[in-house]
Amino acid sequence: MGNKVSKEQALYVSASEDSPFNQAVIAELIASLVNNGYTVIKTREAAINVEVDTQVLQFSAKRLQARTVGIPTALAAGVWTLSELNSSISAAGVATGLISGTEALTYINSDKASGATPQTEIIINAAVSDNSRYLAVSRATYYVADSDQWLYQAIRNASFNVRGSN
Repeated sequence: MGNKVSKEQALYVSASEDSPFNQAVIAELIASLVNNGYTVIKTREAAINVEVDTQVLQFSAKRLQARTVGIPTALAAGVWTLSELNSSISAAGVATGLISGTEALTYINSDKASGATPQTEIIINAAVSDNSRYLAVSRATYYVADSDQWLYQAIRNASFNVRGSN
């Protein structure tokens, strides 16, 4: 929010949906605001509104993952280098070439995570507004493990069986 919102102005933080994840984001946001000197109130009254919204998105199962980008170029460069060495190839030269090729391949793939590409991402939006305009907006996108996707969903119409003992 920087210099867009005065620390003297009261802030009210809310979420568009009541999911456990939104509540965790709100708790973190309130803690951060208070620790940075902002006044956060518990009721909406005449405060500047800070609204948190999270979206869980699913990607196509067959989307491009680009796991082999750069590998053909590294292989072609290695073959070209070996062809230029004439016929005086030594065991040490071959070992050096293999080590260099392995290091190049490791570098090319160093920005990729291991395992399958997640099919789920979460977008976290925070908007600060008064009655007539937006004062500040923040947006961040994160990949999440597909097995943890349920943590980010809102609980809708949940029913529970309750049994008692007499």
